Amino acid sequence: MLQCTCNGFKADMVRDQWKRIRVLWNRTGGLGEILGPLVGHGSDGDARRESAMLADMRAPGTPDDNGATAGSTYMIPWEGITLVGSVDEHGVFCLHSQDTIHNAKKLLNPMDQMARILQIGDHVVVWEHVGRAADYIASSQHDIRLADVERKDRQNFEVVMRVSSPRSRAAVSQWGRETKEDVKGTVAWLEIIHLYLLAFFGKKITMARRFELL
Repeated sequence: MLQCTCNGFKADMVRDQWKRIRVLWNRTGGLGEILGPLVGHGSDGDARRESAMLADMRAPGTPDDNGATAGSTYMIPWEGITLVGSVDEHGVFCLHSQDTIHNAKKLLNPMDQMARILQIGDHVVVWEHVGRAADYIASSQHDIRLADVERKDRQNFEVVMRVSSPRSRAAVSQWGRETKEDVKGTVAWLEIIHLYLLAFFGKKITMARRFELL
């Protein structure tokens, strides 16, 4: 379901909305009988929805629509997993998800932020490294375009994929070696973005590998 709303909503409004949707979903003749359990809700990263999501996934046996504690814990037996879901007579629920594409763009944006310093250990992460490398290294050896460097459209997801690709990271590394610039932080951050994308969109990796990447 897609529902329009103004940006003045509160977290409590989100919670109330979710409760009402769940009642409608699971009623006799509802969508639950056609599509299966309402596993969770989606968000583009809005903090109010995120807070509701985290509250659900940190509280096994989330209270149901009548306020009673419903079901048992649903979790994956994997080291490092801290967020869980719940199970009741309708199936698994409270397994919410963020917008992967939106979050990937949010990972790239801090690199091009003059008011902040992004740093990994002793190494800074600088967007300028990407532009310098793209200008220095032959275009046939990387995936970076001039428009990508200028970033006039910060919502362009393809920029994230091109800039973080193995070829592009190799170009930044090569430029750093040949110009004696410290690009370790930038290369490491771009690799983090690449692995994040691989976890969700990689076509050849196993489910176990996806969990490792995340």
